Amino acid sequence: HTPARCDGAMSANRLIIPVTLRGAFVGWQARFLGEIDFKVMKVPKYLTYFSKSRTLYGLDQLKLADNNTLALVEGATDCWRYGPGSLSRFGKKLSPRQADILVEVGKDKNLAILVDGDDPEAVESALEDYRSLTSKRYQGRIEILPIAKGKDPADISRKRLHAVVSSTFKKGTQDGEKESNDAQQLQT
Repeated sequence: HTPARCDGAMSANRLIIPVTLRGAFVGWQARFLGEIDFKVMKVPKYLTYFSKSRTLYGLDQLKLADNNTLALVEGATDCWRYGPGSLSRFGKKLSPRQADILVEVGKDKNLAILVDGDDPEAVESALEDYRSLTSKRYQGRIEILPIAKGKDPADISRKRLHAVVSSTFKKGTQDGEKESNDAQQLQT
């Protein structure tokens, strides 16, 4: 759905991000570019014109991924940084429909939940995602990887993200029995 009217204050300085599912356009998200205090200005950071709880950003790019690991992130820019194999939930936690999709497409792939370090509630949201996926019988191994305070995956190089995620699944044990030292690399 698109708005009947979108005034200049709402649409100015925004990057329009198209959202597709199986190659078909399903909507778009507009992300504000720049630095303002959104609460003071009473302008939303994102404008979303589709049902974001019904899809994951990056699904169409999964076929380009070259390994057995997926990365779950918060936003589209995090997906861009990570590249193919990453999926965005368009927010802090998975909806039940998004969890169903992830269980279906993830099959037995490892899943790294990359936790934004700019939100104090992000770890709890990641734990809720973990519980949701395991209750739906996600078949792969799931690891929660926190990012340094004040940062998110888009702030870290693609090479470093891939290296840490890869080494976490090579060295770690099933279901997070030990905390990976490699995850600490995302803390600096």
